[in-house]
Amino acid sequence: MSVRRFLPCLFMGMATSSLAQDLPDLEDLLAPPLSELMEMDVSLASGVDEPLIDAPAAMVVISAQDIQQRGYTGLHEVLLDLPGFDVTVTNGTLYLTAYQRGYRTPQTQRTLLMIDGRVDNHLWSHAAQISRQYPLTNVERVEVLYGPASAVYGPNAFQGIINIQTKSGAGLEPGETVTRLDVQAGSFATGSVDATTQGRMGDVTYSATARVFRSDEADLSDRGGFTSSAMLSNPALWGPLLDLENDGHSLGEYHDPTDDLALQASIGFGDLSVGGSHWRTREGYGAYYPADRAQNNAFWVNTSDQWFARYEAPLTEQIRGQTSIVYRRNTIGGEWAEASPDGQDASWVSLTSWNSASDSWALRQQVEIDVDENLQLLTGMKFERKDLTKAYDIPGYWDAYSSVSLADDGPHGAGAGIGHSTDETYRLPPAPAATMPALNRTLTDDLGGFLQATASSGPYRLNAGLRYDHNSVYGGTVNPRLSAIYRFAERGSIKALYGEAFQEPAPIQLWGGWQGRLANPDLDPEKVRTVELIAMYQTGRVLFDASVYRATYDNVLKEEAENAGERTIVGLELRPRFTLANPIADSPDITGHFYYTLTQARSSIRYDPELADWIDSETDLGDIAPSKIRAGLVVPIRDRGSVYLGSRYESAKKLYLRNPLRWQGEELDGWMVIDAAVNLHLDLATLRLRVNNLLDNDYFHSGVEAASSGNDVTQRSLGWMNSLVPQAGRNVQLTLSYNY
Repeated sequence: MSVRRFLPCLFMGMATSSLAQDLPDLEDLLAPPLSELMEMDVSLASGVDEPLIDAPAAMVVISAQDIQQRGYTGLHEVLLDLPGFDVTVTNGTLYLTAYQRGYRTPQTQRTLLMIDGRVDNHLWSHAAQISRQYPLTNVERVEVLYGPASAVYGPNAFQGIINIQTKSGAGLEPGETVTRLDVQAGSFATGSVDATTQGRMGDVTYSATARVFRSDEADLSDRGGFTSSAMLSNPALWGPLLDLENDGHSLGEYHDPTDDLALQASIGFGDLSVGGSHWRTREGYGAYYPADRAQNNAFWVNTSDQWFARYEAPLTEQIRGQTSIVYRRNTIGGEWAEASPDGQDASWVSLTSWNSASDSWALRQQVEIDVDENLQLLTGMKFERKDLTKAYDIPGYWDAYSSVSLADDGPHGAGAGIGHSTDETYRLPPAPAATMPALNRTLTDDLGGFLQATASSGPYRLNAGLRYDHNSVYGGTVNPRLSAIYRFAERGSIKALYGEAFQEPAPIQLWGGWQGRLANPDLDPEKVRTVELIAMYQTGRVLFDASVYRATYDNVLKEEAENAGERTIVGLELRPRFTLANPIADSPDITGHFYYTLTQARSSIRYDPELADWIDSETDLGDIAPSKIRAGLVVPIRDRGSVYLGSRYESAKKLYLRNPLRWQGEELDGWMVIDAAVNLHLDLATLRLRVNNLLDNDYFHSGVEAASSGNDVTQRSLGWMNSLVPQAGRNVQLTLSYNY
């Protein structure tokens, strides 16, 4: 799909549409005033609507206006600017991996990603696939909660929650329709189309959204280490696989294609709403894996499908009920081109197709009771049945599970898809069956219930909750939460919090093993206990918001599918927002934010490379920058546009305990990146230019999972994940946004 084909059509539509309006209302383009931010209703913290200043959690809210003013082109850019997150962008099987509040994990598994309160993490891996598939034209705001929240949300609300609140059309007048179309083009042959339409007809509201995204991504093959094209094209390593191609490009050259899409729709009938969503990420491997072991020019695919129905209505004047049922289906799989060292300067090579498919349905019932004006109760239950894949289905790959019958074990007896780099030709193994066989699936049941009470008396507000969850595999767990809030001023509060949460072992770790990946069906849930103190105060042009916390973790789930060790994380987060007088005449105030994070993450065990095992010894976890800054300024220019400058700074940090560079005493250097955006409001549309890495800095993120490749390119890499991941240089994205 070429953006060049869309632009002429777009301009023609703008010129001929009888619905085209004049310049958008200036109020719709500005971020909310600081006083409104304090009193903004949020529901993520406790499950009920309450002002942000009274919410029993640390939170950051990114409004639709923030998204537009900062020129964000996807959810990934929102995440990069959030406080308290360490992010590695690999452009790989997962576009990025994020660690919230200093907790390093193999994937983004300890943060729940929700769409309108419905979990969107994958059923099988528990990972949040935050890439470029999520539309922005339908986003009302993004709410980010910090800290454990299992007392309300149950499993895996471990480190926090990111909830994307979408537009529903409920706020429109009868007969009104609103449509927004964004067309984007930019560096790396990137193009996307993102469109949302909302409407209201009497008591019926509707919303429909579509997004397509295509990019060749940055070419990182000249950045040193194990990303070079020389390794990708080395016949001694890859042999007959170099005769194959993907996406019109031969294997053996650095090519990292992306082809993502999403569809969302919902209809409201008074108290009832129904809808569904589908998204797919179809992406190459980027710099995730070393080039002497994996080709990045192959498609790895994640999909998500959801269908839901929700009924929400008052039962009496004091009691409100909400019932929802959700069906989910996830798949993970694609093609994997591998060169596994044979110990003699050559490789066992393979190009295999992988598949995993899981689905679930869940019933949730929630009841909110206003006992009186000072006491509210919230209670609820959930039942979820999951039909999960046990192991990847990979015909012909070593001793992995296969859903299809294979005629032989291949030319070397190692598997039908296993060849050698000295072979003249390579025979592709068959693809997995379209349906996962019953013998490779398992059923699990989750049952949970909770009770929460919120009591207010003058300037004091107490919130207490308790939840019990039981899983048919790992048993039951109890998680409490308690908060005390003192409203010392009209726009000031102090919050003391205690919370616990649990993280389920992912099915991929329970059952998804083979010769090259460990699995352990006896894994237990992971547990966190957090104490936190929060202060919020708005005075004049400054909204001050700060947290100090201490979190302790037991039964840590490591990448080797083991419960081992403990972790302790202490941190400070400053999240102020502010305004400044604008020197440009007749222009609204300048708005800004300055987020500072100080984190110390300690582990009770460390990896000993000589023993190739973990031993008891307290040390820094690694991959968590002690100091991080996210700052930005939006300067409005009358009613014609705005300019945004944002910076991301991370201090030098120790690398992960498994990273060979850590054993060599090397650290990852600190870095700072500046991003910029310009908005120009035209008569019929808004033109938005975003420049990432404005100064074209050369910098690296730390590797993910075991980060085990090392950096000695005179020999084969030491492991399957790059120790360091180069980041893209300066790149530009241009978006034309049309509202009618």
